Amino acid sequence: MAPTSAGTPYQRLRNYVGARMQRRLFAWLFGAMVVTAAIASATSWTMGRLGTDAGRSRFDNVHRLVVRQLAVVWDDTKARHELLVTLSGEAEMLVELRDASGDLIDTAGSVCPARVDAWPAVRRNGHKIGTIDLCVPATNTSRIYLGLVLGLVFLWWGAGMFARWIAQPLEEVARVAESVSLGNLDVRIERASSLAPWHRDVQLVAETLADMSSQVARQLREQREMMAAVSHELRTPLGHLRLLVEQFRHEDPLSDDQIKRINQCEREVLDIDGLVGELLANARLEFRELRHDPVSLVEQAIEVLERLGLDPTLLDVEGDDDNVVGDATLLQRALSNLLDNARRHGHGVKMLRIRSASGLVRAEVEDDGPGFDEGAAERAFEPFHGAGHRSDNLGLGLHLVGRIAKAHGGRAYAGNGLQRGAVVGIELPHTSGKPA
Repeated sequence: MAPTSAGTPYQRLRNYVGARMQRRLFAWLFGAMVVTAAIASATSWTMGRLGTDAGRSRFDNVHRLVVRQLAVVWDDTKARHELLVTLSGEAEMLVELRDASGDLIDTAGSVCPARVDAWPAVRRNGHKIGTIDLCVPATNTSRIYLGLVLGLVFLWWGAGMFARWIAQPLEEVARVAESVSLGNLDVRIERASSLAPWHRDVQLVAETLADMSSQVARQLREQREMMAAVSHELRTPLGHLRLLVEQFRHEDPLSDDQIKRINQCEREVLDIDGLVGELLANARLEFRELRHDPVSLVEQAIEVLERLGLDPTLLDVEGDDDNVVGDATLLQRALSNLLDNARRHGHGVKMLRIRSASGLVRAEVEDDGPGFDEGAAERAFEPFHGAGHRSDNLGLGLHLVGRIAKAHGGRAYAGNGLQRGAVVGIELPHTSGKPA
């Protein structure tokens, strides 16, 4: 799941970077490259400064030598000009010579396009007789900034490519593992051949994961086949038992004690048949074998009431749209468990209500019992908790109801009615709307 965006900008950035391995690797690699480049630049700058100080000292000596030579040939115009030409040619810069008042008296070299670096004054016998200026080309800062930007872009691209190269195989394995955990056992590693040359350990994990998913798929298929066979084998003798019970019931004469025992046997057979149905429904949820068909909860409720032998007038419908997308068999099982829970532990069914509003469809059963004890409604759908109506039932029926509702994108709820009895139901999104 993706991280939430709540918190400070730093927390949001941290959550974004930490959401994927490729982003984390990219951040670390890019940061390491930038730090390395900064250290190299700082070292180069420090060494340059040290070299500049030494070079400046040498340049100062050259300055003094040139100034002394100019002082010697100051009055010889030809010799002075030759000295300027020599200096300009060696330095490849413009050289300007000015008198004591600042007027230009001689020059050598091209026109200076930038600033002028003033040298020490030319002195003779302690008196200033002129100055010499040397043109220093201005630094092109735009090229420096362009070089820095290009360097950062290159580091960004290099870090991203390297992080993707490292993280992509691992993220592919993580994707397959997540799909397997969600029940999609047919998923396979994509680009498996590209893992082999440089990611042999990742390839081993990928192959192991593929073998594991195949084994799990085979085991689940065998379990489904065994479950289907067991359910058939169980329900066949159960059907025979019900037929035998009906035959004994019609034998004449029967004593009251015999009729009582026959009725008890029939109830036990029905209980076993119901338990088999719950086990099969639970297996379908475990194996994620849900159908996704348009289902009318009103039609399912009418069918369940008829099958349980309850009065159809118990059904109360509010709203026009009772259609949901789901598995009709499992939804019937949920409604049947709700009604059976009310009959067994709520002194009978008072009402089966189907409501549709605000993009939701509710199917709830209200019983005529004492209601839930304090704090019991919140635990009604926990396994082995019991129905909550002061009973010793194991509570697997309502637990299955909660699982069916969740598998259909809804929820199960329980509480007490306004006057008397408990209200237990499920809430599902219907096909023409979204949950509020």
